[in-house]
Amino acid sequence: MPHSRPQNPSPDLCRPETTEDAMTTLGGILRGMAFDGILTAGERSVLEQWIAGHRHLMQEHPFREIIPQVALLADCKDGILPPEDVRELLYLCRRFGRHRQLHDAAGKDLRELHGILYGIAADGVVTEIELDGLGAWMRKHPHLHPHWPHAEVMDILHKKRQNQPFTPSETAFLLCFCADIAPLAS
Repeated sequence: MPHSRPQNPSPDLCRPETTEDAMTTLGGILRGMAFDGILTAGERSVLEQWIAGHRHLMQEHPFREIIPQVALLADCKDGILPPEDVRELLYLCRRFGRHRQLHDAAGKDLRELHGILYGIAADGVVTEIELDGLGAWMRKHPHLHPHWPHAEVMDILHKKRQNQPFTPSETAFLLCFCADIAPLAS
């Protein structure tokens, strides 16, 4: 059966940028959540918000393939993120996030960083495992250093690399910093 477009399509339906931005953000959110492998109620809510924000694109490729998979992941009852499902979604995000060549590769990576920070903050807790995963990702993307919030995040991670424990106020700051990124990632 051929795929038919709605009579009055949204301008977003035709924009490759919409797909790329959505896939890059989702990939970042998934990476941030997958660092510790646990899906909390807050993280489930973030996935549901991503779905709700893109439901109007449900009949369009690749959203018709990805939204049901994200919904299944969000519906994970035992609170453990199945690594193979996360890997598959990350693969799809990379694959479908390449509809156009970004003139600014840093822009795509910054969107992914915002998604990662959003995913980390989604449950209201920042764990050592999440900080280790974030640090590894940041070290693979040194070209972002001149861009906000890369340098600020690296400053936070520098203290951790020195094996200095975070004080409660620093932990609260880190969580607020990650949570403040959330509106930028959606």
